[in-house]
Amino acid sequence: MKPQQGTEVASALEKEHILVIGSMNHDSFYALPHPMRLGENLHATAYHTACGGKGANQAVQCAKLGLQTRMLGCLGKDDYGTLIDTQMRAYGVDMSQVQRIDTPTGNASVWVYPSGEVQAAIFGGANMHVTKEDIDRAMPLFAESAMVILQNEIPMETVNHAILAAKAAGCSVLYNAAPALALPHETLANVDYLIVNEAEATFYSGIHVQDEATARQAAQAIALGAHASLIITLGANGSLIAQNGRITMIPARKVNAVETTGAGDSYVGALAYGLLHGDALVHAAEFATRAAAITVSAIGAQPSMPTLQMLDAQDV
Repeated sequence: MKPQQGTEVASALEKEHILVIGSMNHDSFYALPHPMRLGENLHATAYHTACGGKGANQAVQCAKLGLQTRMLGCLGKDDYGTLIDTQMRAYGVDMSQVQRIDTPTGNASVWVYPSGEVQAAIFGGANMHVTKEDIDRAMPLFAESAMVILQNEIPMETVNHAILAAKAAGCSVLYNAAPALALPHETLANVDYLIVNEAEATFYSGIHVQDEATARQAAQAIALGAHASLIITLGANGSLIAQNGRITMIPARKVNAVETTGAGDSYVGALAYGLLHGDALVHAAEFATRAAAITVSAIGAQPSMPTLQMLDAQDV
């Protein structure tokens, strides 16, 4: 089922593309019986590898939903970089703006626990070589893009520069401020949609977010631009939408979570789809919740992310 059409957000599809600026990683996953303690070694019960990185995951979810998606970033001139480039092209992502450089491709080691929760150690590698000059060279793409999506897995000065460039070009900006890093005031002042999880909301608000009540407090504490909207994803507790002085809770879908890697990225990509098809933010968030529920129901972020056909077929 496609998201419901709303009236508060006009359709942006007269501009054909969505531009994702961010990270691309090669991930290694280890299934562990419990979180490791300092000095403890554990035997993994399962192991697999996958292509990931917040930027790549969000671009893949956009493309799998049918959006014309361009990726801007850096990969190494190594086998991992070639694998990521090949797979993202197969999912329909335009990789023409991705540079191959003499720095190892970003990678992550991910520990997966029986609950489906994860922890990760991330090496930025080539992702940390995305520059302001790369953004400037891509300015013609901004003019063709309805929305720009960014995260914090490339240099912050590049993120800030890209947000300003996007606004100058008239693009909507969806900013997934993850992982949590200190943000200049001008960054938030030029964001249309800020999306964070519980840990990131805690960092940006100074309030320990653990449930709906504390999420509401954090939403009041996070200072955004006058017209910006805030989304706090709360895992099994759903998500909170703060817009125009109103707070709405979107309940999570009840599923058997196998692995939560990529759930937030699936949510971001599906949210972008809803917004660009003229959906009201709350309805777009409901659609994104359904997409994320499918993603956590299988192993691997990108392979598990749903298409529109999957969303139509599954009662999630």
